[in-house]
Amino acid sequence: MKYQLKAVSVFYGLLGLMSLWASMTSWPNFGESSDKYFYVYIGSAAIQLLWGILALLVMYALLKLRQWGRNLAIWLNAFAVVSLSLNLLVLWSTNSSYLNMVGWRYLLAIVILVIVTAVLVRKDARELVS
Repeated sequence: MKYQLKAVSVFYGLLGLMSLWASMTSWPNFGESSDKYFYVYIGSAAIQLLWGILALLVMYALLKLRQWGRNLAIWLNAFAVVSLSLNLLVLWSTNSSYLNMVGWRYLLAIVILVIVTAVLVRKDARELVS
């Protein structure tokens, strides 16, 4: 079980680094967009930055076998699954052309997050972290 938690922490580390990279690379593009979408880009970059920081925090806590890291990971996964599901539902109900592009990616992300959550809620994972 300890190796599974290490694998989950590596997953969160990669997720955190990708989110930080996405938030930092979107900053230079703000000047190229119109003023109408400036706050949308700022909000998107801020959410990516927050998600990256939280994912790296979960990675650290799971590597150190902390209980709060496991709880934070479960809450982050639950939030991500709900938000991806709602986004997928909106795309499906509006017959959006983006559904063909991102629909399978959202489903894959939901499946991966459910698997990671299943590892985290197991009894031996709960006993391992303290």
